[in-house]
Amino acid sequence: MSAPDCTLTVQKALPSPAELAFASDESPNFAPPVTACTLRELEIARIINNPRLRHDINFDANLHFRPRTDGERAQLKQAQIDTYWSELCDELKNLSMADEVMRPERCLRLPRTARLFVEIRTVLGTLVPDRDRQVLEILGDILHIPLLLQQMDKRTLDCTGLARFLARVLKIYCAPMRDAWLDEMVDHIRRGLDTQMIESVVEGIRMLFGFLEAMKLDVANHQIRNLRVLLIEDTVNFEQRYFLRSVSEGRLEARLARHWFDLHQEYYHSLVDLREVPPSDRSVALFVRGLVALIMPSSGCPIPDTFHLDLDRLEGLTMELQEHLTVEVCFEVLEHFVELRPKGEQPRHLEDDFRKAVSSVLDSDMDGSDWSGRPDRLALEIGRHAEKISGRPEVLDKKGVDSIAASVSRALLVQSETWQHLEEMAAEEIWAQTLTHTLYHLRVPITASAEAANVQDAGPEPNSGRLSFPGLSRKLAHLAALHWRVFGPLVYLQPEDNCQDPCT
Repeated sequence: MSAPDCTLTVQKALPSPAELAFASDESPNFAPPVTACTLRELEIARIINNPRLRHDINFDANLHFRPRTDGERAQLKQAQIDTYWSELCDELKNLSMADEVMRPERCLRLPRTARLFVEIRTVLGTLVPDRDRQVLEILGDILHIPLLLQQMDKRTLDCTGLARFLARVLKIYCAPMRDAWLDEMVDHIRRGLDTQMIESVVEGIRMLFGFLEAMKLDVANHQIRNLRVLLIEDTVNFEQRYFLRSVSEGRLEARLARHWFDLHQEYYHSLVDLREVPPSDRSVALFVRGLVALIMPSSGCPIPDTFHLDLDRLEGLTMELQEHLTVEVCFEVLEHFVELRPKGEQPRHLEDDFRKAVSSVLDSDMDGSDWSGRPDRLALEIGRHAEKISGRPEVLDKKGVDSIAASVSRALLVQSETWQHLEEMAAEEIWAQTLTHTLYHLRVPITASAEAANVQDAGPEPNSGRLSFPGLSRKLAHLAALHWRVFGPLVYLQPEDNCQDPCT
């Protein structure tokens, strides 16, 4: 897909080279938290050529940009933002307290303020459509940086009037629901100037930059929504070109991916029943079986480079499967300590209550998914249900709980007989379910495949059995089908010699 023209400004609205010196990378500490540079990922050209976004949009119908507010990096960034606004506040206070002797040098001591004006003008220029040339010309005249700095130096700049002007311009192009934000911004600046409270002025400026970021996010997300179908339709073409370029540049490896496929095709060809699979679909069936093996918790197989955009999804599916198998291991331990009725005769609600209780314990875990070394909470939950079912209180005393914990710890080891047995059963069930969905996805247009995959998972069907994975299988099938569309003809079905260098 060719990138549309994303130039939304005319020269009149852009800073001059001298003004841009304030915005150069040589003075990063003077830049506000929101700049044209920090917002460049939101430009349409960047969106269209963003490999991860182009891939992820197939899996998330509501994909959108949003500010990061969680994690260590977000906390560090927030601390840097707070420091910047504090330093700007000090800079403006120094200006207001400077005497007449210092006045000729003041502009040289306002690096953050100068950079603010440059960034306001540059970002605004990307928000005003090119068709509104008159608005762009007015912006260029009003936001003339040397003149603004000179007016600040002589204390003749009408900051409240400038804030009102910017609010009026922005209200033309923003959603009406955001008007109150701009009104509050103007009010902060006006009150700060009236009361000589620089902190209030800085808070108004901070709100202005927060608004500019929010408006850029609105525009980018609107573009994503409008382009979603076109981007999905072009996924295979885009990702194949991106992969070939990455291979030619040495960033990704095609040969190892083909080796992985050949090994699994040879290994599973004699192990799985392909009699029900049409010959034309058998390569897909063996690929899906290899993919199922990749998400098994006990798998030690390195993930091929062809899955580099799906690593988080594969990890999430592995964790989902591991939680499901952990619940089943706990149920096996419960069966060992309590004489349950034959399967099918046990009241369904007892099994459901037990699984929900164990899942709640697992969901509350914040330290990872390996419970084999810390089974005490699971043992207590198993003991509580064992006591409820059997009426034997001794299963909840220390000796009983310790015995249950030891059994849980042994059974949760991925090399244990219990775990291996459950994992093998799960792999066969997931393969059968995933293959059915994958073949469906491959027989419909890619846009229909994406829409079908985004239908909310309804969960396991009633009486579907303990090892049933309808939701997981649907997610894995969509991943498998999209992957096969891109890399089937490019890597897996190519003669092996061509796969050494698919660019030839």
